[in-house]
Order: sequence, then structure tokens, then C-alpha cells
Amino acid sequence: MRRRDRFVLDVFACARGAAFITAIAAITAITAIAAITAIAAVAGCSPRSDPARSAGSAAVPDAACLAYLAANHIPAVPVGETRGVRTPVRVTGALAGISLVSRAKREPIMDCALARGLYEAAPVFHALGVDTLEFSGAYDYRNRQGTDALSAHAHGLAIDVHVFGGRAGRLEVGRDFEAGVGEWRKLRPGPGRVAACVGHPTTPAGTTLRTLACRLKLTTAFHVIVSPDDNASHRDHLHLEVYADTAEPEAEPAVPAAPAAPAPTPDRP
Repeated sequence: MRRRDRFVLDVFACARGAAFITAIAAITAITAIAAITAIAAVAGCSPRSDPARSAGSAAVPDAACLAYLAANHIPAVPVGETRGVRTPVRVTGALAGISLVSRAKREPIMDCALARGLYEAAPVFHALGVDTLEFSGAYDYRNRQGTDALSAHAHGLAIDVHVFGGRAGRLEVGRDFEAGVGEWRKLRPGPGRVAACVGHPTTPAGTTLRTLACRLKLTTAFHVIVSPDDNASHRDHLHLEVYADTAEPEAEPAVPAAPAAPAPTPDRP
């Protein structure tokens, strides 16, 4: 359900008296959304904000996500109020066999939604012999590079992975990822799409790493995957980002292009 539609339902749930419904029918000079907003104000209702996108962390934590972690015995514990993060947790162990190793000795603090996404993506990693993710950052309160907008890292919703390790060997994005050899930016699910995305790398490591990136891009566990195929800023890591909540996004965030960018499972895991 899109956030706009959910907002309308929230308002109706709060202001569902007959008088308010009659008022809606009588208003014709403004749009339906504006009318509902006005009625909400009279009723003392307010639309549900997107807590993970707010600058603070005063929003109510996502109890459903925390319950999911507990039900699946996911080793992550809630932490104190963390600026910008709706439901901050610290990962304390492997997520379904996937270990997180910080390159900067940072604690793996993130939003609950990211811990859940990594857990749900574990079968994709295991299928390609990966059990360790070496990352440079997850939660990091900062703006998106070159903009005044907060990064998904500021909300604990993204992690930057530089090395994927395991029985597949040590796959370094900066060394092994072969950009521009397959479809990427407009990749959508469908028959043959993984193969089209992988393309024709020249090394076994390049093939494995592109296969992993393509399958992660197609899995529902993540919202956005940014790779060296997108811009030079990601030449040495994959940016894995999850949805802020279960609402369908209005549009996929644009990935800023850089001048030095490389040219541009079954099929679903």
C-alpha cells in the first residue's frame, strides 16, 4: 500500500464519525487529499509520519520488526535512542550464518529493518558460497554525497560491503567487480534476467560477484543495491539498502551519476 493511500485510511480510521463523512462529500473546491487533511486537523488526527526518515528518533520503535527478530532468534538487541533511526539494534552474532565484520571496528548498529533484510537475504549469500560481509559502515548520520538530503545510512537502513568472504574465496568489490559487462540499472525480475545482468565477466571471481549483486538486486529483501555499475563513488563496495517499513515506496531513489562512472532463480533467489 502506498504511503498516500495509507494516510487516507489512517485519517478515516481516526475521523470516521458520520459528521466527518458528510463533510467530505460537501467539499468540492479542493482536492480529496486536501479535504481529508483539513478534516483530520478538525478531528485532531494527524497522518502517520515516516519515522525512519525523520531527523530525530522520537518515533515509536517498530514492534513488529522486533518481534520478527525475536521469533527467528536473530542475534540483535535494541539499543538506546539513536539519532535518525526508528528502531536501532546492535547485531551481536551471525545472521542466519552470515557474519558482519567491520573494517573500521565500528559496532554493527542499524535499524531493525536492515537486520531483518540481511537475515532474509542469507540464502542468496549462501548459494554463492558467501558467509562473511566486510563492511565499512552501516549507521552513519550524514548526508548523501553531494546533496543536502540525509543518506539511508543516517537512518540505519543501509550497509556498505567491500568484501564478501567464504568458500567462494575473498571477493573484493574494488578488485573483482567487472562493471559494464551486463544489464544493471534497468534490471527487473523475469526469465533470463539474472544471466542478462551478469553478462560476460572475464574472471571466475568477477562472475561470482556479479551473480551475487544481480541476485541481491532482484531479491525482495532489499530496496536498493548500488554497485560500481552506478557511479565511481561505489567503485569499491556494494551499497545494500532496505525499505524503511512495509509500505510500498512511491519511487525508487535516484542514484546520482558521477562523471567517472563506468559505462553503462530460477532467476529470483
